[in-house]
Amino acid sequence: SSVIMAGGILDPSGFHHTMGSTTLGFTANSTIDYTSGGAELDFANSSGVAWTASMILNLVSTGGGNWNNSSDFLRLGIDGSGLTPAQLAEIEFNGTDLGFAAISSQGFIYDLNQIPEPSTVVLSLLGGLGVMWNIRRRRTV
Repeated sequence: SSVIMAGGILDPSGFHHTMGSTTLGFTANSTIDYTSGGAELDFANSSGVAWTASMILNLVSTGGGNWNNSSDFLRLGIDGSGLTPAQLAEIEFNGTDLGFAAISSQGFIYDLNQIPEPSTVVLSLLGGLGVMWNIRRRRTV
């Protein structure tokens, strides 16, 4: 079976929906809106489903601000083959970031613009270690 979006809005209502044998497709500009914040939609591998060219699937989270890689989840399949590169190119986030969709090795869609720079991660880790060292040092004095 398939969920074929034809220009509407799909809202998972803050729940985790697992549709392991259901694929995802769309024939007109459509939106998945995570209005209640963190939710997850799990579909089957949809790389074999024909998506209408030049149409956009917009992933938004009006309830939680904007789509967030940490709380809003769309999964297609169980590995990185759940969508083709052409299908990924038709996904945008929050009405922008068209062309920045990627799929993880577990099948989760994510916004490449929300991945922190490696230097930011390193600085955050170093800052956290510095705070922990300072707290430890205060206790031993």
